[in-house]
Amino acid sequence: MAFARALAIEPKILLLDEPFGALDARVRVELRDWLLRIHEKTHVTTQLVTHDQDEALELSQHVVVMSEGKVVQSGTPRAVYDRPATPFVAEFVGRANVLSGRVREGRADLSSSLSVAAPAATPEGASVQAFVRPHEVKLRKTDEGRVSSGKVERVVHVGARVKVAVRLADGEAVTVELSREEHAALGCAEGEGVMVDLNDAKLFVEDYAI
Repeated sequence: MAFARALAIEPKILLLDEPFGALDARVRVELRDWLLRIHEKTHVTTQLVTHDQDEALELSQHVVVMSEGKVVQSGTPRAVYDRPATPFVAEFVGRANVLSGRVREGRADLSSSLSVAAPAATPEGASVQAFVRPHEVKLRKTDEGRVSSGKVERVVHVGARVKVAVRLADGEAVTVELSREEHAALGCAEGEGVMVDLNDAKLFVEDYAI
């Protein structure tokens, strides 16, 4: 009814502040689809304020991320998700594992067993933070004769996805998301050692992306 009253006067802009906040998960998803169909029919410019990242990424053509009352990044949902401009955006939008380290001989050492390539402009010894999303972490079984970079602590099946909690050799925790097919092919079980690949990590030095 609230939507009907708002649209009845044929507004030039529709302002929505957490419109689905009090609804259960299934109804929220259904109403997202409904709102998209309404927008396709009416073409009313809509400004949506929400803390639900999935909601923002699914419904929006342009996303504005704010922190402490300031705009920290704006752009298409894909650009904001794939190319976060600050550590806050990298961690806030889409969830991410966060690992700290230092640059040594052209690589960012993030733990006793993990490192990723650092861009040439990064000074030697610089402190860095690496952000990698759970679905971007790659796992494989430990090669014979090699020391594993982590151990599987927990495997949880969540619908079509499998969440794997890995404890790295230095004690840091990493969350990995796999499809059921990927997990079946990997065959990792709780307590087993695995090799962890973070090559898709996004690096930041003193709040600047590199």
